[in-house]
Amino acid sequence: MLLAQGKDRDGIVEDLKMEVQTLKCRCDGYEKVIKDLTSRCDTHENALEMLRQQIVRYLDSQGTLSTTYHGNNYDLMS
Repeated sequence: MLLAQGKDRDGIVEDLKMEVQTLKCRCDGYEKVIKDLTSRCDTHENALEMLRQQIVRYLDSQGTLSTTYHGNNYDLMS
C-alpha cells in the first residue's frame, strides 16, 4: 500500500511539473504579445508626434499658428 501511495505521489508531482511547464509556455507567449503591442504603440506615438510637428510647422509657415485653446494660452515646446 505504501508503494502505491508513493507511485500516486510521483504521478501527481509529474502532472504538476507538466502543468507548470505549460503555464510557463503560455506566459512566454503573453510576454511576446505584450512586447509586440508595446512596440506598435511606440511606433504609433512616434508617428503621431512627427505629424504634430509637421502640422505646427505648416501652421507656423502660414502664419496661422495659435497657442490659445479654450481661452487659455499655451507655450510651445521646442
